[in-house]
Amino acid sequence: MNFNFYHRFNEIPNGDWERLSINDKLFLSKNFLQSFENQMDNDFSGIYVIAKIESRVVGILYAQIFKLNSKKIKEYIRNSNPQMTLLGRMKLVLAELLSLRVCFLGNLFMSNESTYYFVEEFSSNNLTQLLREISDFSNSKLVMIPEFFNYLIPQKSTNFLPLYVEPDMHMHIPEDWIYFDDYVSAIQSKYKKKLRKVLINSSSLNIKELDVDDLIIYESQISTLFNNVFYKSSFNASKFETKIFSHLKKNGLNISVKGYFIENKMVGFSSSIIHKNQLYVYFMGLDYTLNKVHDIYSRMLYDNIKYAINQRFSVIKFGRTASEFKSNFGAKPIGNRAFIYSKSIFFKLLGPFTQLIKPKIWRQRNPYK
Repeated sequence: MNFNFYHRFNEIPNGDWERLSINDKLFLSKNFLQSFENQMDNDFSGIYVIAKIESRVVGILYAQIFKLNSKKIKEYIRNSNPQMTLLGRMKLVLAELLSLRVCFLGNLFMSNESTYYFVEEFSSNNLTQLLREISDFSNSKLVMIPEFFNYLIPQKSTNFLPLYVEPDMHMHIPEDWIYFDDYVSAIQSKYKKKLRKVLINSSSLNIKELDVDDLIIYESQISTLFNNVFYKSSFNASKFETKIFSHLKKNGLNISVKGYFIENKMVGFSSSIIHKNQLYVYFMGLDYTLNKVHDIYSRMLYDNIKYAINQRFSVIKFGRTASEFKSNFGAKPIGNRAFIYSKSIFFKLLGPFTQLIKPKIWRQRNPYK
């Protein structure tokens, strides 16, 4: 199997990508990926991979390159190690020296969604070959490998280290739930009380579905509200640009962005992508000061649950942030172990740091009876 690498979609030989990018692979579609490509800069870029056997296209894969600096690493280490040992503090000091160019074998912003498709068997040896070549092409010290490749990781190789990350929070919708009242009936009484309190506190909110023109008009407010959430997160490899929403809508993708207003002021937004009977709720933003009074965030989660039930979706994917909080609504964790690959001798020095880079300890809540 031979791999061919491209930095921009229009560099790919005509038809090679589309030959395998079938309709049910939304996150590999040309329109979706080019919307991301249009928002990239020097610190963040994409890689398109075409796999061939002789001249026949047998696979496609999308990856991203980003810069991982010491500030990001230290923030995550501090957040996940509130009671750090002396040795941990020494490692934190050493983290000051780290500034790495990293390749992620997927889409950083939807990191639990597979971004590859092969019509021929893709083996552990193929993965190792791909990692070696994509590391050279991207000039990356490290390659981060998301969970959906775990079954291909060689058991005894010294070029791989496990990395524990925040889980993706999923909420499955039972088939017999027809209305939001079915969800309300299924939760315990104390969670019913919380729901009633949220509905009372958020009753002053006006909710509006935003079209392309609205997204342009409110572009600055949406960005500010998203940044409020972004900078509270324990770790973010690269910043998502909310301008992408209007590009996705213009490209005909099934994306919804709802604005939450108090009078004429936007105080929050919730975005979702609909694909294959699933609701992807990955990007939100809110005013945390007003959230304390109006329960904006909780209201957005309840609204997404209600919408998913009414539309007969099978699952809501809430993303990797605020795991314990989302579990109060019925979400459960899916996958939290990724891997890091490197062929460099530098890799041997990284082991102690991966032991510090871990998710916060949190408690799984269960709202159901």
